[in-house]
Amino acid sequence: MLSRKMVFLLGVLTALLAIILYFPKTTTAQSEEPRLIPLSDPPESEPFPAHKFVIYGRAGATIDTAVYPDLPEAVVPRPPLNIAQRNAGIVASVDYRPIPHARDPERIEIGNPGRMPDLETFFEFGGTVELLTAENTPLEKYDIVMSEIMWGVDKGIRDKEGTIQVQALNPDGSLKFDVNGDPEYEDVPIPPTEEVQWFEFYNTTNKEIIADLYLLFTPFVSHIERDIVPFGGNDYKVLDALSTLFGGRWELPGKSGRRPSTAFVSTYRNIDYDSVENHTFDRNRQLAGIPFGSYEDSWKETPDEGRRNTVLTIIYKNNLLNLPYIATPGTRHVPERYIDSLDTTDVRSNKVVINEVRNDTSRANTDWVELKNVSSKAVDLEDWELSIVTDVGEDGDLVDLPPYELAKGEILLILNERPYFTELAEGINIEEPEEHRRLGGLTHKYLVFKDLDLPNKGKFMLLLRSEDNQNGKDEAIEDYAGNGFFSDGFTQFWPRLAQRQPTDVEDFGDNSFASGNQTWARIRYEKDDGHHEDAWEVVETQGGLGYAAGVDLKYAPGTPGYENNAIKTQLENKQFPVPDIEFDDGDISISEIMFDLGPNGNLVQWIELYNSSMTQAINLEGWKLEIRNLEDEERPYVNGSFEFEEAIILPNQTLLIVAEKSATDLSSNRVYDLYRKHRRELRLTRWPILLLSPTAFYLKLTDKADPDRDGDDQIVDEVGNLQKLLDRMDLETDGDGDGDDVVEDAVENVKVDASGRGKAWNLPKTNPQRRRSIVRLYGGLFKPDQGGLDGKPSPPDNGLKAESWRRFPKKGLSASFYGARDDLASPGYRSGGPLPVELSSFRPVRIESGEVLIRWRTESELNNAGFNILRSERRDGNFTVINAKGIIPGHGTTSEQHLYAYTDTTAKPNISYYYRIEEVSFDGERQTLATVRLKGDISAVDKLTTTWSTLKSHK
Repeated sequence: MLSRKMVFLLGVLTALLAIILYFPKTTTAQSEEPRLIPLSDPPESEPFPAHKFVIYGRAGATIDTAVYPDLPEAVVPRPPLNIAQRNAGIVASVDYRPIPHARDPERIEIGNPGRMPDLETFFEFGGTVELLTAENTPLEKYDIVMSEIMWGVDKGIRDKEGTIQVQALNPDGSLKFDVNGDPEYEDVPIPPTEEVQWFEFYNTTNKEIIADLYLLFTPFVSHIERDIVPFGGNDYKVLDALSTLFGGRWELPGKSGRRPSTAFVSTYRNIDYDSVENHTFDRNRQLAGIPFGSYEDSWKETPDEGRRNTVLTIIYKNNLLNLPYIATPGTRHVPERYIDSLDTTDVRSNKVVINEVRNDTSRANTDWVELKNVSSKAVDLEDWELSIVTDVGEDGDLVDLPPYELAKGEILLILNERPYFTELAEGINIEEPEEHRRLGGLTHKYLVFKDLDLPNKGKFMLLLRSEDNQNGKDEAIEDYAGNGFFSDGFTQFWPRLAQRQPTDVEDFGDNSFASGNQTWARIRYEKDDGHHEDAWEVVETQGGLGYAAGVDLKYAPGTPGYENNAIKTQLENKQFPVPDIEFDDGDISISEIMFDLGPNGNLVQWIELYNSSMTQAINLEGWKLEIRNLEDEERPYVNGSFEFEEAIILPNQTLLIVAEKSATDLSSNRVYDLYRKHRRELRLTRWPILLLSPTAFYLKLTDKADPDRDGDDQIVDEVGNLQKLLDRMDLETDGDGDGDDVVEDAVENVKVDASGRGKAWNLPKTNPQRRRSIVRLYGGLFKPDQGGLDGKPSPPDNGLKAESWRRFPKKGLSASFYGARDDLASPGYRSGGPLPVELSSFRPVRIESGEVLIRWRTESELNNAGFNILRSERRDGNFTVINAKGIIPGHGTTSEQHLYAYTDTTAKPNISYYYRIEEVSFDGERQTLATVRLKGDISAVDKLTTTWSTLKSHK
């Protein structure tokens, strides 16, 4: 009878014999000698991108037609397909690099020490694989790590070819079954040049790496972590290691496809990529996101729902056969969703990008999207498309862009309604004929597409493509924007397949961009970045930039049609010689002044500032306005300066500076109340506040101090008629050199007397019944027939001279008011386009002698050389000039009233005449002002080719 000890020994021998019989040559195939495998042939090392994956594998790059002479040409992959990657189950967009000896016939022998061992066998019996580099390289441990391994290939070890068991096929390619209806299986050989095992490596640094890399396979041995490895007479530095014998033998997760219909499944390392890639962490904290490579818990089996590609290809009976294949090569692990075979390409966002988005949930429901050309040259948008992804595979048309060349740096606003019907400001519709585009209004470009409707609930992604009809494809994508984290913090759709939301970046929330009072503006244009919340910023109201005047700012967020930073605080690179001030984009001027207190002396005075830019807004915060008045003995006027709080003047719009709150039809964001903001600085204590003297005043506007100008304030504009301040050459500075004390003394010492001392020129007289403003003249004419200003806005005339101002015309259109509705003024709307002559009356009267006395009155004149009087017996007849001795002299340029008279001594009795008055400018241009019938009133027909109402309609 056998003893217990003998029974135990017999059992051990039996088990060993069973292993040897079951694996006839496995133990001998698994060599005990270490193998050092170079991953590239020096000096052919390719750059390893920062925070990216690279696959090193041994799938063959060609199909040997000598081995498969009967393979139909139709199934032989041809360029541009990457055969090695396709056979390895890796799409072409992934950085795949064949191990050099994989294609070397002399090095593919299974027992060759220079050949990568069969990974399935290696990990089954256990061992250590280490990632090495040359000792003298600057790389540190864990700069590159193993991140995923496809080890399962179910290959036999008896010969040079491995086998995969698949369901058998009939000659016609159909599945083969036995007499009982059960599937039949057979072993399909895999040539060594087509083995599909691979390692995925991950660059954990934020810099590109160029280095020679090696894999050292040491079977049956568990190496504890070591820093330097001697091998073949050289020392190598260890970057990373994996041992399935560390702490006892453990099985590497994954599947080999050994059994019929069983997929090949990779194992992935459970890396916390968010920690590794968090630039705010120090290096030790970043590397804490990489689990120890020799712990069993550090590796996970890629689940079925995480598969990324299903393109593992072998040749079977002259057919290419795709086998079940579950892995995520070249990307982070994708959990909980079946992805299928999809490419993932970089979206570089370096040509035209989605710049700002309004998903309006307010009462207006005005959705809009801004596109911006961020490249260095113009881009033709013909055939470009904007689509929307609302779930995996749901990619629908949103906007088809028309042919239009988007200039360098230009913005195109796409909206779902014409600006006229929304709260948005008008601009230029790119689909209108160029000759019909408004030249005088705002110059931002827009496109109306009524089907632009962003969902207010649910996440979505906007895709901008440079080709049409590419929906559902990872092709021609130029940029994308929105919340692509449809499931558990991962993008689950192309083109950003498997990108995980960083832990230090907030999600957009359940509703992408949706808000009643906010927009989302792009703050960086990096590739593969449009779905990250930190690539965007929430923008609320920006003073109404891009919106119509008077809009409720509660529903006016963002900067539609304008740069996200279009609000400036300084005038850039300007040097303003006084008084010849030069204005360019983003300049400010004093455009209209109401110094009249009205018939009862109790109405509010105001000063209007105008922004001549069509593309930029100006924030006056930190700017200064100095107000000096000629004092008299009865009434104290403001004499001082103040520094603006936040006050935004929108492009081609104005800001009204008022002495105090009063009745108005202007929106509050366009009015700056001095009493509420600066009553202490300006000592505004008495009512009514006497802001401006009706005799003489001086205003100086300076911008915010700029360190590039040695911290000096810059004079932006100055206007007025105060003599002592205009004659600056006579002023001596005080001790500190700023001249402020002398200015104060000059103002206080100037008193009004009968001779008008203290004023350089007379302000227009006030009207005892109805007050009127004075309007600054701007050199360029308004041309209503061309839609407004002819090209670039003209600079204002010198505000220190009388001829630069005129009274608001009596018959002009007051589009707004501040103080009294019947004021002759346009507060909040820049006027100032020079009119030839403002004619208030023109009347011919037959006198006792039979002659005709013609009288007319002008309210203002501009460059007026004089007048011609013409006569005809019919309104539609030929008019003849009757002032035969020459034109009747005018007064040039003046804002004062002037009376004129001329007697027609050639008029015959008992004949009804029509008289016409014609203005002649100094440059010879003529313009008809009015035509009237004898004894009739002034006619509205032919009056003022350029009228005030026309000017007002083209602000």
